[in-house]
Amino acid sequence: SDIGDILQVREEREDVTRVQTMRSASMADLTKLSMSMESEAAAGAPDHVENTRQAVNDRYDKLKDETTTKKGKQLLEVQRAEVLGHFTIQSSTFQAAAVGKKVKSDFTTSTDIDLNTISMSRNPDAAIQSLLKFQIAKIYDKDGVLFRGLKTAESRDALAREVTEKYTAALVTGLIRKNPTVALERLRTNEFAKTLDPEKTLELERSAKTAISSEKTAARAKITEEERLAGVAREVEGNAIFNMMHLGKDENGNAVAP
Repeated sequence: SDIGDILQVREEREDVTRVQTMRSASMADLTKLSMSMESEAAAGAPDHVENTRQAVNDRYDKLKDETTTKKGKQLLEVQRAEVLGHFTIQSSTFQAAAVGKKVKSDFTTSTDIDLNTISMSRNPDAAIQSLLKFQIAKIYDKDGVLFRGLKTAESRDALAREVTEKYTAALVTGLIRKNPTVALERLRTNEFAKTLDPEKTLELERSAKTAISSEKTAARAKITEEERLAGVAREVEGNAIFNMMHLGKDENGNAVAP
């Protein structure tokens, strides 16, 4: 009986040591697996936490077969809970960040469409009023995914400022497309001083000046072309009169009866 007890104690000690050794190997392998799962996660990583927890449990289910004593199996379950807790926190942090990133990406896609709509609109001023109001409301909608994805008031305010500036720039771009002279005048009145930073304002002023210059160049080219065509017409008409009077031919070169 004493020998049996000694053998049991020895087996338990060896089993416990084996389980303790398993921890470092499990942490290393699961960390590598977690990094791989993060790199391959879909946008928003919707199942990342669940998949990570499943991977931990699958590993420890297999390790149970490598333990031979009750004490070893108990220690293995304690270790499973610790490792599971570690990777649950890690994967939850990653998933939360991924959700926020996807929400911001989806929002950016939506606003990019708006920017094109505003800049190409027949009435950019009217377009920006409705579209900007809608997007700002989404940022501050407490029941919306964007509000939950942006964890702090500072991040929401920053996004609202960013969107407002982009929409204002699209408005001015639309104005330049319609009438660059009017756009330049409005820029110089400081109408957009609160929504455009100075560098962006200067950039748009340069665009307006370039558009004005292009319009003037096009107008001069049109006048030159009209004058050229008028000259050609006069020349053709003069040649026709000369041919008829002196050569007895019409404008097509055919002989004209005297």
